[in-house]
Amino acid sequence: MTWQAGDETGGTPVIDYTIAYDQGLGGDVSTFITLVSEVKVTSYTARGLTTGTTYRFMVLARNAYGQSVYCTPVPILAAQIPEAPISPQTEISGPNVVLSWTAPPTGGSPITGYIVTIKTSDATSTFLTELVHCDGASTAVRTSTTCTVPILSLRSQPFNLPWGSSIQIQVVAYNIYGNSVSSVIGNGAIILTVPDAPTSLAENTSLRGVRQLSVTWSQGYAGGTPVIDYTISWAENMGTIQILA
Repeated sequence: MTWQAGDETGGTPVIDYTIAYDQGLGGDVSTFITLVSEVKVTSYTARGLTTGTTYRFMVLARNAYGQSVYCTPVPILAAQIPEAPISPQTEISGPNVVLSWTAPPTGGSPITGYIVTIKTSDATSTFLTELVHCDGASTAVRTSTTCTVPILSLRSQPFNLPWGSSIQIQVVAYNIYGNSVSSVIGNGAIILTVPDAPTSLAENTSLRGVRQLSVTWSQGYAGGTPVIDYTISWAENMGTIQILA
């Protein structure tokens, strides 16, 4: 806490200050007790307080002729920035990615929001916010500690994540005292899709026989995960298409 010397010193310099407080119990100023005396500067750090408790403090000055009256009591909440959010993770849910985390200890003052950032595809490990679907300042995101982002949004600017990417996030909590440090990086979700159709289908004439034909093709884009196998269909004399293999 800090304070300023009064406008008048009484004609002689202020020697020191005395600080009294209510011990966090509230009540009339008559119940205040002395916290510390003979403070030579206009600031003091009170220690051993209970986080989340509001304390009231008042200060008096002393010179060679005696003590002033106490100033008007000032309430101060014993609080600080929150700790880092806990266990961020990502999970696929249909066409979306669900981002979630656990609220951390508040530091004594309620958490007023979160900053949720998602890693982009570039090589610099850049993390950016996606405020359309995951605005940590909104009541819904703040109270649920979760948000849902469409995969298509992550595939687009500014994230540009290719299929097969692991969705990595970091979360910061904040209250009226400031921002927490960033959480550890959390992930879990890998965005995948079905493969593209094979290309360049053609007969391999070198393997043609009396009762056999051979075909070759090129693999299309795999969708972020290896192609497992292929299904081959055919039609005889432009008839009904049937699965061959």
